[in-house]
Amino acid sequence: MFTFCFTRPDSLFKMFFHRYSSTSLPERVNCSHKNPMLKCTSLTMNELLQFHQSFYASKKKSVQDAFLLKCCQIKKIKKRRPTQNKRLRRDFNIRYRIFNSKKEFVTVCQNFFLSSLRIKKYRVEFVMKVFYHTGQCARENRGGNHKINKYKEQKDLVRQFLMKLKCIESHYCRSATIERKYLHSDLNINKLYKMFKTEYSQSIVKKSYFRAIFNRDFNLGFGNPRTDVCSKCIELDGKIKIESDQAKKKSLMIEKRIHKLRAKAFFELLREQAEDMITFSFDCQKNNPLPKVPDQSAYYSRQIYLYNFTIVQGSSKAHLNKDTTFAYIWSENEFGKTSNQIASAVYDRLNKTNFHGINTVRLVADGCGGQNKNSILLCMLSKWLLDNTSLKKIEIIFPITGHSFMPPDRVFGNIEKILQKQEVIIRPQDYIDIIATNATVINMRDIQILDFKTAAKDVLKPTARWPFKITECKRFIIKRSKSPGNVLIRGELYFRSDIGKAVNLCKMGMKTNMIRPSTLPLGAPINRAKITDVDALLKKHFGAEWETKEESQFYVNIIKSPVIQKRQEEDDNENYCENRDDTTDLRV
Repeated sequence: MFTFCFTRPDSLFKMFFHRYSSTSLPERVNCSHKNPMLKCTSLTMNELLQFHQSFYASKKKSVQDAFLLKCCQIKKIKKRRPTQNKRLRRDFNIRYRIFNSKKEFVTVCQNFFLSSLRIKKYRVEFVMKVFYHTGQCARENRGGNHKINKYKEQKDLVRQFLMKLKCIESHYCRSATIERKYLHSDLNINKLYKMFKTEYSQSIVKKSYFRAIFNRDFNLGFGNPRTDVCSKCIELDGKIKIESDQAKKKSLMIEKRIHKLRAKAFFELLREQAEDMITFSFDCQKNNPLPKVPDQSAYYSRQIYLYNFTIVQGSSKAHLNKDTTFAYIWSENEFGKTSNQIASAVYDRLNKTNFHGINTVRLVADGCGGQNKNSILLCMLSKWLLDNTSLKKIEIIFPITGHSFMPPDRVFGNIEKILQKQEVIIRPQDYIDIIATNATVINMRDIQILDFKTAAKDVLKPTARWPFKITECKRFIIKRSKSPGNVLIRGELYFRSDIGKAVNLCKMGMKTNMIRPSTLPLGAPINRAKITDVDALLKKHFGAEWETKEESQFYVNIIKSPVIQKRQEEDDNENYCENRDDTTDLRV
């Protein structure tokens, strides 16, 4: 048993505590004091060590001060002795306590308490004094930015100026977001700072301080110049600006509002999720030229194209990954870019998908008449629905023209970010490797390409004889008919109304089960003039001996292929598309 009376701050306990701090020591330390009110109580070394560690468990001074408030008690002075020194007059006394292993507080003397924590009495007295007068823990005033209030007025001027700026809706962010706002594309921080100094000429705000507030306190960005704006929106905006008649102007504003609401209704359907429904959205990427070279002559030359038709499984809220994104790739010399290739790719993806527990299949595509919005796709889906008896219906949705941002567009954006950094691309495999980083690549030559166009002409009525106009419909619903071997198709003009009538679109004496498309052969003719341009471009870029290079074998096989001949013009407006990329190429 060791007994100490700590009468000095530099007591022997400091040395003893650090020397015998092992938890296996059974020694006790007694606190004895001349004050008879303090009972002589022994504490084990483990208890003192635990008390010491509890205080320093946090490095924050505010947490340590709260620990002191917990261990110390304030006792108001009831009787004072006469003294002339006012500085020594106190309003309270402090009772010091240490908790033991049973979480019971043991009263100790001041020196014992301070020595065990290795702090000075002034720290405890300051914490207790603030608590006695305010009822709160002492505030930590060390560190921090003490100049924040000095420039508060200038900061408020900057914030007031930035809050007056009018934000615009981002054309490339289709979902309404409240986190990110965009300013006009003509603006930048330098222009904003000049506008601020013009309005508040007496302000002493520097450009660096203005930029810091803009970046830290506001989630603002500068929009990009729009390139694919809806023509209907531009038309209505122009008419509203120049219209002087308030009645007509109000009518135009209502028309624009309805147009926006229809676009919003489409995106709501695209975001919709249900346990018994699966959604597929698909679209074609803009044609990838081969070869891709920085040569100026490439702008004036015809090139061979690599096509990418991407299908994304899931709603627009679903996370994009390679397991739900499928890219069907083919080159111009393998197949054309027609509705047969689009329908065959969708047919292949539907056949390879597990629809266990699914009642409804929703397909979302743009309104390209030569690829998606035609009788060929409806013919294929009708045949597929008859072959899959577990499903109840198929719904096809087409967006408002100009408002067709879909999950495949996000995939194309990620791909084109990589393509922009590639200066030269010679082989088709180079494109495929880049696309494979964002999707599961499927070569079109590895699947069966079916002639649904001929099958649709043989079985279905011409679109002119349909009870609804296919170009005006925004939705098609396909269900089985009560008569075996047939389906009914219903066309809807709007996204939220079901007023159409389901009808049989087959010819007299025909049924849907009679749709039996034939297989199309591999190989497509390429225009001789295009081959000449590609040959000249390769000679300029790689020299006259370009055919001997290993990476140019793709072009050598095309030039020496016996199927090269002048391409026949497509009939029935096969290549017509509302959002066509380059079926009519401006390069010559």
